[in-house]
Amino acid sequence: MCRPVARLVVLAQLSVFGMAASALAVSDTGLRCQSAIGDAGRAFAATRLKAFVACNNIIAAGETCNAWRRDRIAAVAARALVRRIVGACSDVALDELDFPGACVGATGGSFVLDDLTRCIEDTHVTATDDALRVDYSGLETFSNDERRCQCGLGRAATAFLATSMRARIRCLDGRLSGALPEAIDCRAAVPPYGAGTGDAGTDGAIKQATARLFDRISDACVGADLAELGFPGFCPDPIVGAPGLNYVENCVRTTHERLAEQMLAAEYPSAATPTPGPTATPALASLQIVPASSIRFVGVIRNYNVIGTFTDGNARNFTQRVDYASSDESVAICPNAPGNRGQVRTVGVGTALITATEPVTGITSDAATLAVIACDKCVPRSGSLTAGCDPCVAMICAADPSCCTWAWTQACVDGVASICGESCPAAP
Repeated sequence: MCRPVARLVVLAQLSVFGMAASALAVSDTGLRCQSAIGDAGRAFAATRLKAFVACNNIIAAGETCNAWRRDRIAAVAARALVRRIVGACSDVALDELDFPGACVGATGGSFVLDDLTRCIEDTHVTATDDALRVDYSGLETFSNDERRCQCGLGRAATAFLATSMRARIRCLDGRLSGALPEAIDCRAAVPPYGAGTGDAGTDGAIKQATARLFDRISDACVGADLAELGFPGFCPDPIVGAPGLNYVENCVRTTHERLAEQMLAAEYPSAATPTPGPTATPALASLQIVPASSIRFVGVIRNYNVIGTFTDGNARNFTQRVDYASSDESVAICPNAPGNRGQVRTVGVGTALITATEPVTGITSDAATLAVIACDKCVPRSGSLTAGCDPCVAMICAADPSCCTWAWTQACVDGVASICGESCPAAP
């Protein structure tokens, strides 16, 4: 009985204070639908990211990830996304919420729930994949400081993205319901990176999430070789020389805020920030392959990333959109496997130049130098060896995993005789 009265009071207040009341044009069922879309999208992205981060961290530690379990978690989350949106929106005319907005219908006809759920899932899969490529630019087995940094960075970035999206979703829901004035720009960058949204609660939550992100990366990555992890990788405006912690922290913040905006643009077309008029479509200007140089043992994988820079200055991920080539296939080969195009396999001792070419424009990157060295299992070293570089190394690491995750010590060298039944040349 009190609900209509409450709505009239809110409307009166909006009129008195000069606040735009267009948000109230959305019905109660429309508001419930829109809120469900935002919450379901955020939950799907967070669950999928956590599953892939957990898997990547297992790989970084030199163990085998259960990819079937990871993919099942993501699939269950996708079904939950669909169920929640359909359950809340089955009686809602989607054009009331200004859909399709950034989405596109499958048939070009009326935009229906199937189109909406497909759009949200596809948008969020693409965004979370891009987040993983930033956070795990050179994913492989690491040891010591690099492993701790890689695992901590992945978890910190995932938590930041989820918290940032939650704060902005609450703001967007508040604008649509009339709880917040439409002058609030829920998508704006918060100080010191922008003027702020105009809502103290939203700004405070994102500032706190940013501070926590920086603290967690700093704690995890002290002493780590960030270039060994693949940075600058997909960070904007790649820098010359070894990246520092501040650069990586701001790279993660910048890229993940942008990815959050991409997901929110699909979820909330009716609360979109006004966009400028049409401009010329930017064209691909150049490609950069990273890392520019690296050293690997024979028989292992070197992962490459490719950044495409456009004529408007923006950078995008082109790792899976280019063809890779090796200057010497007796040293390294480029399988160009779908979904893993950036993987290059080392097959012999020597040096190869790796390039990436965008097939439509023909633009080719500068060459990355890949030096391939022999897997000398008879010499102790401070770093670990890789199981794939020699069958004997694989046997020793199966008996003592620290030889492939920590350091190739004299005890590992002794395994050449005791485990493999081979002999090492006498020390000079």
